[in-house]
Amino acid sequence: MARPEVPFLLANVDELVLEYLLFRGFTKTFQTFAQERKKDRCEGLDVDKLVHQIFLHIKNADLERLMDLWNFLDARFFCHLDSAFGSAIARLRTALERSYIVHVVQSGQPDKAIAFFKQYASTHRHSNAESAGWQPWFMLPYMSQPESDPYFRDFFSAEWIDNLALTLRNFLATVFQGIPLPKLLAFQIAQTEEPTLRLQLESSRAECHQLRLDMKLAYDKIKRAEASSLELRQLLQIETHKQYSEHLLESPPSSSSVTSDGTVEATSLALSMRDAPRALALSPNHKYLAVAGTEHELVLCATHPLAVVDVPALTPCPSRIVHFTFLSDSTHVLCGLESAALWLVSTSGSARTMDTSPACPRLDAVVRTRRKGDAGPRVTMVLLASSSVDGGAALELYDATDDAIVQTTLVAAPVEHVCVTDHLVVTAHRDVVTVYDVLSLTSLSVVSDSMLASRHVVGLGSFEDYGTILLMTQHHVMEFAIDLATWSLHCVRQSEVASDTHFLATSGDSVLVSSARGTLVQDCTGMRDVLSTEALAVAVWDATSASWVGVDNDKIVFRLPWSRTVLPLQ
Repeated sequence: MARPEVPFLLANVDELVLEYLLFRGFTKTFQTFAQERKKDRCEGLDVDKLVHQIFLHIKNADLERLMDLWNFLDARFFCHLDSAFGSAIARLRTALERSYIVHVVQSGQPDKAIAFFKQYASTHRHSNAESAGWQPWFMLPYMSQPESDPYFRDFFSAEWIDNLALTLRNFLATVFQGIPLPKLLAFQIAQTEEPTLRLQLESSRAECHQLRLDMKLAYDKIKRAEASSLELRQLLQIETHKQYSEHLLESPPSSSSVTSDGTVEATSLALSMRDAPRALALSPNHKYLAVAGTEHELVLCATHPLAVVDVPALTPCPSRIVHFTFLSDSTHVLCGLESAALWLVSTSGSARTMDTSPACPRLDAVVRTRRKGDAGPRVTMVLLASSSVDGGAALELYDATDDAIVQTTLVAAPVEHVCVTDHLVVTAHRDVVTVYDVLSLTSLSVVSDSMLASRHVVGLGSFEDYGTILLMTQHHVMEFAIDLATWSLHCVRQSEVASDTHFLATSGDSVLVSSARGTLVQDCTGMRDVLSTEALAVAVWDATSASWVGVDNDKIVFRLPWSRTVLPLQ
């Protein structure tokens, strides 16, 4: 809560002191105090009145009163400030003195300017007039039209006087706001704030009680949903075992497939890239696929049917692309470059480098953070993860519409893997997994599951169908449920994976990996399906066509249809 205005408090306390003096019969003290109030050079710490009084002395060409007031303020307030304020105080005094000189010269009183310089020379005889910028001013009283001189022109403008008044007012307001108050004033503040604080406390208690009730209801619903989900998964596993002999699909997909309307749609596409693919992103409307190579190139493809879209602005890139994501409008791609710059390109062919840069010089992640159901033309917030060689790291929310960082959180270690859900941001660094709020980037919890100890996380994703988080280590795939009461994660199931397994992507309920056997779909119960003997380099899940879309090291795009009901047990 902001402290009440000091002038208002002083007036109230002064009235209390006067009333007390009358009550005690201290009439002489009462009269003296009343007279002293009228001569208050601090104007009751009213900044506006004090600034007005200073400039009134300048207007009246009263140098003695001007310096007397300034010296009083210096002795009473400025001398107690930190030494860092010394240069600011000196510059303000110099500016006021020059404002006085300009006024007396402008009003036809050059003799007062000459008198000032005589006093300045005697008072500051040990100072260096040239380094203080005073040397040109000694000739001012003898100039016929100083306002037209290039050096003095600005000092004679109304804008310079207005800026000086504003600077003086801000400085005095800062000084008065920071001075320690006596106990009597502190007591008055406490009395003023007490009713408001009491109301705020009662309101917070009521809100806290309601939140506890809402959280308990939500927690109960989640427990019931988890029980239903577990029962459904068990039924699906039983049905899968029954169909195993009929639906074992180990051969790679053909290069084309027949759609529902009888047309032939390609399920593979060769890309003319100079080097191997590095990253892959699918647009929110599932119409575009963007592929970044290890060189300075970005390729845009249509998904239905698979075809390369010719966008000249995409190649060559200003620098090597390390991370990128589609924005929610599905027509813009935000790229994080190796130079730590942000590059925004559109499917229509335009491209520009953004002015904003991440907090640290190395980009570790660029992820869209749109919530489900969030509609409208405005592009989404984007999560940026960055780090530096000295160990510094940060998470930031970047608004691509305004080209501005709207939220920043410093983190303990660089982000190696990140997963964004509707409510949470989950990051991993070695065996440390941290959960953050997706809107405020506030740290909610750190996963302390003993099964993660000394296990380096190599992949991170989410199962949206179950509302769970998937972590892949060098030898295990682990599924974690989210406790909404504490925002903590606890492992609900896990299965082993081969040591050469490479994490690719997650769907609503499964994970796609590549290994020496090819490309496989696996879940945390140990069930897996070999989709292709080709090992993909990067991949995403396309929910619209119920297929995995990936690119192998030969720069060929594959669409691999897959259904949960035909997942066999290997």
